[in-house]
Order: sequence, then structure tokens, then C-alpha cells
Amino acid sequence: MYLGLDFGTSGARATVIDEDGGVQADVRQLYGADAAKDWTGAWS
Repeated sequence: MYLGLDFGTSGARATVIDEDGGVQADVRQLYGADAAKDWTGAWS
């Protein structure tokens, strides 16, 4: 199994792929509107 993670500007995505290349799970989560207001706060 392989786990792919993607953190973009509008949300995050995770995909689990098996040994044969089949997608076992795919999840997306959009960031809230307030998250974009304070990017510097994400690092503290």
C-alpha cells in the first residue's frame, strides 16, 4: 500500500493505492475560509 498526500492552496487530499495500482481510498478536505487569512499562524 502507498499513501499519497497533497496539500494545496484550497485544501488537502490523501489517496491510498494498492500494489496493483488500484485506488483503495481517496479523501479531500477543503480548508475553511478563515484558514487563508493567517498563513503565518499555521507554523506556530
